[in-house]
Amino acid sequence: MTPLQAALGYAKRGMYVFPCWPGKKTPITEKGLLEATLDSKQITTWWKRTPYANVAISCGPSGIVVLDVDPRNGGDASFEGLRSELGSAAFDTKTQTTPSGGTHYLYRAPSEPVANSSSLIAPGIDVRGMGGYILVPPSRNGTAGYVWEVSSRDITLADFPKALQDRLRPKKTSFETADAVIEGGRNHFLASMAGALRRKGLSASEIHAAIGMANKDRCKPPLEEKEVAAIAKSIGRYEPSDPLRPLTVSTLGLLTFDQLCERTKEQVEWMIEGLLRQSGLMLLAGRPKVGKSALARNLALSVATGQPFLGRRCIAGKVIWLGLEEPATELRDKLEIMGAQGLPILYRVDPFAGDELEWLRLAVDTERPAMVIIDTIGRFSKIENINDYSQVTRATQPILDLRDRFGTTFVLLHHNNNSNSPLGSTQWQGVPDVIVSLTKNEDDTRFVKSIGQRSGLELEPTALTLDHDTGRIVGEESRAIVDQRTAEQRILSAVENGVQYTREQLARLGARKLRYGRAAVDSLASAGFFKTIGSGSRGDPRFYLPATPEESNSSVSSGWGLKDEEPERPDHRAQEKPEESPMKPERPEEPVESEEPDLLLAYAEERLGSYDEIPGA
Repeated sequence: MTPLQAALGYAKRGMYVFPCWPGKKTPITEKGLLEATLDSKQITTWWKRTPYANVAISCGPSGIVVLDVDPRNGGDASFEGLRSELGSAAFDTKTQTTPSGGTHYLYRAPSEPVANSSSLIAPGIDVRGMGGYILVPPSRNGTAGYVWEVSSRDITLADFPKALQDRLRPKKTSFETADAVIEGGRNHFLASMAGALRRKGLSASEIHAAIGMANKDRCKPPLEEKEVAAIAKSIGRYEPSDPLRPLTVSTLGLLTFDQLCERTKEQVEWMIEGLLRQSGLMLLAGRPKVGKSALARNLALSVATGQPFLGRRCIAGKVIWLGLEEPATELRDKLEIMGAQGLPILYRVDPFAGDELEWLRLAVDTERPAMVIIDTIGRFSKIENINDYSQVTRATQPILDLRDRFGTTFVLLHHNNNSNSPLGSTQWQGVPDVIVSLTKNEDDTRFVKSIGQRSGLELEPTALTLDHDTGRIVGEESRAIVDQRTAEQRILSAVENGVQYTREQLARLGARKLRYGRAAVDSLASAGFFKTIGSGSRGDPRFYLPATPEESNSSVSSGWGLKDEEPERPDHRAQEKPEESPMKPERPEEPVESEEPDLLLAYAEERLGSYDEIPGA
């Protein structure tokens, strides 16, 4: 089912919908949820303009309240406490799982308006009501998707529990003067106390000891020990705002290996599979007139549509293009040939008169793009001396800060020197996560390869071909990608549902060369075929569990391009002589082997069922 069909289905059931950018929670419309509608014509217009847009439901006008349980902030433990207090029946309603591993519980809104709140009911449990919205299947956030729980598909929306409404009303929360805390307020009381202690700089273990005593003395009846421990652990993750104690190893930010594993539970999420991670930085470098801008335009369209780039899957999202070297009319003409009309790409072609970095910060903060492409970084940052290490650092550090703050991926175009290394200071080679170098041979053939790649599967030297009719660039099939795809198929064919595997076990199932097997495991996990369990620390090993069809269905339907075909390769068998390409010169006619099928696509289509609309909402 397409996002348009899903959006129309929700609207038919009285849910007010509006579009968000593909792979993001950011609204496409100017007024966001205020423009949510049931009008099928408006909905069709939106999704015809952006076919892969996420589907969002505005909670207020739709008459729903959503309980958002976030395990990353202690929501699981808090939810278990709520369920033990209120009973399981209070949560028998329609539910969906979120990309972060959380759960949304959808309720029919009460007559009294329910506002949005964050951790007011309990730590890690938020509420979405008036003025709030949620994404629903087949939407995605990053590499994973939202999925309706199979067990709730035939359940209608339950009424929002009165006990939860009472928790959202203003109440006495000061623990200094309270004589006793009864059921319904114990989690909030202990969380507030823990927060106050954390702000003073106490560690999680110290907080645990303190709120443990308060739980025994004040809470009637006391919470279970595991709930108290979960509250202390959750609050302990926050940075203290008013430390009164001397600096220790923990307050200095030093981590043991186990703490590092706990901090980095999430898998690497790729913007370009195995080449550039999300919130990463790529330097696309080459000599003048070698085709950097043409290759970057192809990258922009791949991200905007979620189509593969040089055979590697991409995450779909909004792109900002800063074209400061190419004439605007030339850029327009080339984009028109490539079919860029209606895609989520925003362009700036005018030079900057003021502070370009401040403009960039405002643009990223306002538009929240998945990727920003700057052509070229030298023109944008106005560096006086590109050989000066400190000047290069001052020019690139604000971009790194934006990347870390907003999770935006940056691609910087830069020139190479005569040795085909980035022109200027060695800092150009130290800043990016990967350098993609574009070169031209004596026979005028263009090649691209990655240099200094920090993670993933390196891009081997790949010959490029430009199709003048479409403006699209395709690369010769990389042996590394072929080996990875083969490893993916072997892994998917060998695993058994319900069985846990380590990364190394899966890698050995896929390939003799573990680098290809590991790359296949990471790609399959990013595409939603495996769930990860555990942090990888001592006593909490990380395992990979094959996802069920319901869990992986929306993950492979968009975002990773598993159901999308790559642009057609030029047919070298054509009778008429093609126009000579600046990317690769004409070569003698030779037989063309038929392309191998996408093994992962074949498996996905065989294994996974179609998305079901939300019934009975």
